[in-house]
Amino acid sequence: MLIKMTQEQLTAHTAKAVEDFAKKQTPSQIAGMFNIGGSKVKGYDVDTVEGRGIAIARGLRAMAIAKNDPSAAANLVKDWQSVTKFSSDDFLRETLTKGAISPATLATGGIFNTPNLYNEFVEILYPKSVFRQMAGIDFQSLPSGSMKLNREAGSGITTAWLGDAPAVATTNASEPTFQSYTMTVKTLAATAAIQNSELRRQDAGTNIDQKILKIIQRDAANALDVAYFRYLGGSNAPKGLRGWISSSQQIAMNGTKSIDTITAELTKMASDCESANVIMTNGCYAMSSRSRSYLGSIRNSYGVYAFEELRGANPTFNGYPVYVTNNIPNNLGGGTESEIYFVDASKIVIGDGVDMQIKIITEGNYLRGGSQVSTSVNDETAFTFLSETDLCLLYSQAGSVLTGVTYI
Repeated sequence: MLIKMTQEQLTAHTAKAVEDFAKKQTPSQIAGMFNIGGSKVKGYDVDTVEGRGIAIARGLRAMAIAKNDPSAAANLVKDWQSVTKFSSDDFLRETLTKGAISPATLATGGIFNTPNLYNEFVEILYPKSVFRQMAGIDFQSLPSGSMKLNREAGSGITTAWLGDAPAVATTNASEPTFQSYTMTVKTLAATAAIQNSELRRQDAGTNIDQKILKIIQRDAANALDVAYFRYLGGSNAPKGLRGWISSSQQIAMNGTKSIDTITAELTKMASDCESANVIMTNGCYAMSSRSRSYLGSIRNSYGVYAFEELRGANPTFNGYPVYVTNNIPNNLGGGTESEIYFVDASKIVIGDGVDMQIKIITEGNYLRGGSQVSTSVNDETAFTFLSETDLCLLYSQAGSVLTGVTYI
């Protein structure tokens, strides 16, 4: 139905609609939309993890544009604030001004030092780490940089029935054997490079900052997950899950990719842990997205998906959650192989250091794929995150790995 209005009627109708809408808004919302009187609006909420993440990205962007000059960066944020009217930028300007920057290291590239805010940075920067999302992991803070653990090295205790005399056992009991392991933080350098044109772009909100934060979160999480899953350890890198799992529970995939063999192999991964008397608290699988996609696409002779539970947003297998990540490679072996992991995550301890540094490289080189890359030549800025972490699996039979996986 078409309704015709005169110009006067249309003007009156529009004014009434605007008035009704405005009655539902707070004064700060109206000021933010129409910039009335230059009033400030909250913008991003620094009382939330997401808001503090935006503040970090916004601060890094300002420092990069200002060539690591905190005072110039604070003034730049002030210029942004004249457009956005964000009251939350007051917090950021104060942070830049008061020394969240270490002046002594600015000459080498500008470094944010956060010795008392590491847990907060972990929460902000690492939410995309699939490994750290596994339910049950024991996260420990290592303020001294190390912590001694006792790993169970034997099969545990055996029990004994007492005879008629309470002190006399009819069979010999044994004590569990333990192996001492000292967790020592290893320094991880994760670098995210961003085009300067992106850093310099202006908008009236936080779209650019959110984009920068997502890039940083992605690259930092990828670096962590690669190490946590597959690093074999050493003086400079943590030993990942692959290195801790007992060789007796590293299973080679059967070459026949039938529903029966796949079911048997994936089930065996969990049953091997259970057979080793691991009290399963937080069992879970981890696999590449390629493996999950293949398994989720298999149909039986009736056309029904054989592993329907793997197809949802929260995939499972045999009741255990399945974590999916592209940081379990698909190019192992002959170039097409992958791996699938099963582990009781409650037997994993991750030790985090309490210091994090963020190095801003505006003029210099950084490593990409083992090669030196110039930020100047590529007109980009590199953000290198130096964090400290280590990992330990308390019982080597609390995990298993299926190798040579060619679910393609």
